[in-house]
Amino acid sequence: MVRAQGSLAEGKASREKGAKKPAEPPGGEDAVLKKEGVKRGKEEREQANTQQEKKTKTAGKRAGGEVKEEAKAGPEKYSMAEIKRLESEAKESKAKLNNLIQLLDICRVGLDDAIANFSDGGEQLQQAWKIRTAALLALCRLFSRLLSTNDLLPPGCVVAKEKKEAGKGKEEESSAKERLQAWAATVYNDFGHVLLTLLNAPPPSLQLVALRAGMGLVAREAEAAAALSSSSSTSSWVQGERLFGAIVASLLHAPHPSHDALNAFVSQYVHGYRDCLYYTLKAIAALVSSSLLHPSTTNRHPALLRVANAVTEKEAVARRVHALLSLISLPEAQKSRASDDPSVEVTLLAEEHPEHAPEHAPEHAKKRRRLSSAHVDWTRAYSYKKPFTDAWISFLRADLSDDLFKRVLARLHTHILPSLSQPLLLADVLTDCFSRGGVVSVLALHGLFSLIQSHNLEYAAFYPQLYSLLEPGIFMVKYRGRFLRLLDDCLRSPLLPAYLVAAFIKRLARLALTGPVTCAALVLPLLFNLLRRHPACLPLVHRPLNSPPLPSSAPDAETEAASDAAGPAATGPANLKAKGGGGGAVVELEMGVDAFRAAEAHPARANALQSSLWELQVLRSHYCGRVGRMACILDEPLPRHRPELSLTDAMQVSYGSLMEEAAGKKARGPLPLTFHAPAALLKPLVPAAHFSL
Repeated sequence: MVRAQGSLAEGKASREKGAKKPAEPPGGEDAVLKKEGVKRGKEEREQANTQQEKKTKTAGKRAGGEVKEEAKAGPEKYSMAEIKRLESEAKESKAKLNNLIQLLDICRVGLDDAIANFSDGGEQLQQAWKIRTAALLALCRLFSRLLSTNDLLPPGCVVAKEKKEAGKGKEEESSAKERLQAWAATVYNDFGHVLLTLLNAPPPSLQLVALRAGMGLVAREAEAAAALSSSSSTSSWVQGERLFGAIVASLLHAPHPSHDALNAFVSQYVHGYRDCLYYTLKAIAALVSSSLLHPSTTNRHPALLRVANAVTEKEAVARRVHALLSLISLPEAQKSRASDDPSVEVTLLAEEHPEHAPEHAPEHAKKRRRLSSAHVDWTRAYSYKKPFTDAWISFLRADLSDDLFKRVLARLHTHILPSLSQPLLLADVLTDCFSRGGVVSVLALHGLFSLIQSHNLEYAAFYPQLYSLLEPGIFMVKYRGRFLRLLDDCLRSPLLPAYLVAAFIKRLARLALTGPVTCAALVLPLLFNLLRRHPACLPLVHRPLNSPPLPSSAPDAETEAASDAAGPAATGPANLKAKGGGGGAVVELEMGVDAFRAAEAHPARANALQSSLWELQVLRSHYCGRVGRMACILDEPLPRHRPELSLTDAMQVSYGSLMEEAAGKKARGPLPLTFHAPAALLKPLVPAAHFSL
């Protein structure tokens, strides 16, 4: 293109020089012929200038989409051989870079109609898609070549201006290169719109093609940016108009989402390349902040503006963000944490150029520089925890629906908390959810217990809140087995006070007595394990009437304050006599009176240690034989060496399994169905004339 402009300027100068020749004096026929020849030559030169200006305008400016009609032909008029010819010509000479426009027109002419009729599957349409795909891939290769030669600058990158060297030729060459870069950037931006159009198209196969082509260009952009500057600001993939940010925005805001494209993006790129994982989390945090936290602001993220017909509904965007974040898992920590260890292997989508490292530096020094590009040590797992935390915290700050929030809580302790750089940032969220009650409290229990156990979170109301969850409805929810397993873990510590464990034992025994048969089958093994771990609670199993009284669970001051706050009804039944003792109140037992306060919300004021497990004696006569047999397990002593009962088998008990067990038993002799053999189907009071057997 530069040569063409130079030849045009030389021709114009020569024509002007020829036009300035002094005219001969008029005279005779020869003079008339000369005038006509000069006029005819001038018209021919003006016509040639007009045609040349049209070609130059088409090749260089392309202002307002003014392109020659011949260049707007669709893929139907081309063949695979012509696509290869256009690509090879553009590679061989910069004068043939106008082929980029022709290839671009092959991709975008009739693209909307082709997408709408993609499912028709005609032979002509399939051939057109093959030509369009070939042109698309050819453009990707050509733009990758331009990025590697700095004839195309990545969006947001600016080359530092060097000192002007002496000589007019150097200035003209620099100016021509800048014009070429500006023109190539315009064509590249148009090509980006074509890629995003295919990525937002309904057919999943088109989205996969656009995704592979776009991620290839993302890698070349990163390499070119790293070659131009070593600062982290210019090498950020999510900066400004970069293609990577638009690709992530399309996955989250596209009008036609595809699970195939999302799974391919995560499995092939996010989990395959460390730099892609890092910048994906960065892009999610930025896009969530723009679309969910501050959707009404005018300062939208530039990547969102490039997505046509972007979905802006909060619920739909939140579900897509959750789907993408749920698929992302951080790499495991390397055994060798040093980034200069030559044995550490890390795969990057954008490999830094080897010429960035000094020539005299050893190989491990060059590798250390490559592994620590953009101020990120790709070998350390901790480098990815900060963007992972930012992405999840930004997502949880949004106004999520109850259903989506429950999904997050269900996998919070396994997929989110272990990968956060500061897990205590979720303490407020989990404590608020735990105090709500119901299923949300059950789902938040595991995460909150992990913070208390592993991260030294102090939460004084944990066991009172856990005690309040023991209601009959807890055994009707979907996560009842998970809740009981967590309850078993929370009460496993031998440092827990006896009054606290006794309150939980009494509450569980009362639920086994009043709840469904599946509840009793779940609770009885847990009661056995708690009594085995905490020998101080064994008096609940056997307490004679004439046994010495035990001190109550709560200290005197706490009991008195609770009684004053709750009123006279909180002091228990009238026939329980409390006496002052050295360390606390003493309760005298009377026949037929249970000292346990079932309606008390705080376990310290429930007087569980003053009671007994009379519920187990009642459960021995349960109508379900399995429950009755499990209630008799405490008839034998509880030695230390006896293993705990497995809760997994108890969690498999359901009404269906109980029915199958009862139906599979073999009867021993005739079964008693009724006491008296009936004489008729209906009673004699009903007129037998209307009914007959």
